[in-house]
Parts: sequence; structure tokens; C-alpha cells
Amino acid sequence: MKTTKKKISATLAVSISLVAATSACSTTLTSSTGSLSRVHIYNSLEELVSDTPNIIVGKVKASEVSHDEQLKMDVTLATVEVFNDSKAEYGDTVIVRQTGSTNSDVGSTYMQVNKVYAIFAVQSDQTAAAETEFDIRGVDAGIYEADGAVSTAAAALASDATYHRLDAQTPDKLPATIHLSDIIG
Repeated sequence: MKTTKKKISATLAVSISLVAATSACSTTLTSSTGSLSRVHIYNSLEELVSDTPNIIVGKVKASEVSHDEQLKMDVTLATVEVFNDSKAEYGDTVIVRQTGSTNSDVGSTYMQVNKVYAIFAVQSDQTAAAETEFDIRGVDAGIYEADGAVSTAAAALASDATYHRLDAQTPDKLPATIHLSDIIG
């Protein structure tokens, strides 16, 4: 009987520890159309770069809102003209999925048509077109907008081009401003 009580107590203690550890490591981001849990918060730009399979630099040419049934929330689908991608294998345009939309998330920041971005991208597992559709690493942590004067590929790809975090409200410890030389070797 004592052995059974000890086993139950040990199992309960392990279960409570696992729940506490999971809760301590995750952050829930909520929008008016749903919520999304992030397990990983980035503590540095180097960590974000090393965790990102592809960095895309490009200009948003079009944007549309779609409801994602799997996520149970709106997503903004931006068609991005690719100026550079670190894998050099995705062609002239890609679709970048941004969680939420201006239709539902008042005060949130979304990519805008005719603006240039550095996007820390991961192939989307939310679509059948994964080869040309990407999610932003860390929900919105992995997106930086170029200075307003940057509009051409040459200006966007200059090593001294300045990019600012699109959403500084995420809990990540990322710099507010970067240059391409910081992220693309």
C-alpha cells in the first residue's frame, strides 16, 4: 500500500512539474478571432536567425484576408516579390501568411502593399502549397520593415539598409533595428 501511494505521489509530482514547465515556457497571443500559443520566445537576433530556415527580403505586391479553418482565425496572405531569399530556390513571388487581419485586430500591425520587409520565414504547414507559402517565424517576431525610402531591390539589398521590427509588442528580446548585414552573410 505504501509503495502504491509513493508511486501515485511521484507520478503526480512529475505531472505537476511538467505542467508548470510548459506554462513557464509558453506565451499565448490572443486576437479577437482566436488565440495562438507560442512555445519559444527569442532572446537574441542570433537565436532567431539560427532557428529560421529561410530569410526572405521582398516587397509586398498584394494582400488579402482569408479565414483559416484549422487555426479558427483570420490570416493575412501577402504576395511578396522576392528580392532575395537565403535559399535562392523559391522564385519571383511567394505568399507570406501573417496571423490575424486588419478586419479583426484593431491596433495590430500588418505588412502593407508596396513596403519592403525582411521576413524570417518557415514553410507553412497550414496549406497545401507549402513550397511557395510561408509563415513568419515566431508568429510576428520574425518580421522587419525597411525604412520608407527603401522601395527598390538594390536599396533593399544594400548592406546598410535599415529595417525596423514590425511588431515590437512581442515578448521577444530582439533589436528594434537591424541591417541586412546582421542577418544575411
